[in-house]
Amino acid sequence: MEGRSMARPEGRAVVVIPSETGKRLIGRAVARLPAVQKAKADGLIVIGWGTTNAYVAEELLGRPVPKERYVAGWSRKS
Repeated sequence: MEGRSMARPEGRAVVVIPSETGKRLIGRAVARLPAVQKAKADGLIVIGWGTTNAYVAEELLGRPVPKERYVAGWSRKS
């Protein structure tokens, strides 16, 4: 995971990470939520469209998923 950090005098930092890395971190965090872990063990999980959700699916399944199948919308030059 690549990123840049710019320290601030207050002891805070601004961290810039690539979009894919941010989505991966969100996927890992969501997959580790207690409610998600409980649903995984005892219930049903439904994952909606969206590329970030593809990363959640990967973390829950433990294998890669075709992210292009999760795209909710896209734009192109006219």
